[in-house]
Amino acid sequence: MLTLLLGLVSFIFGPQYIIIPIVSLLLGFITYRTFDSEKEDNPWTFYIGLLFALTGLILNFLHYVHVLN
Repeated sequence: MLTLLLGLVSFIFGPQYIIIPIVSLLLGFITYRTFDSEKEDNPWTFYIGLLFALTGLILNFLHYVHVLN
């Protein structure tokens, strides 16, 4: 669940601050598949969190920012 939340934060703030997606990806890859299958049996939180972090990193490389009106 932590990877999902950090991935979401890196998707939101990743285009402005590059360190957030990098830390999210590193933490996501380090903690990948370490979840307890009795407490939570859904690995999709890791997958979606890593995808959000990767998207935030790509948005930073392409210099896109979220525009809120």
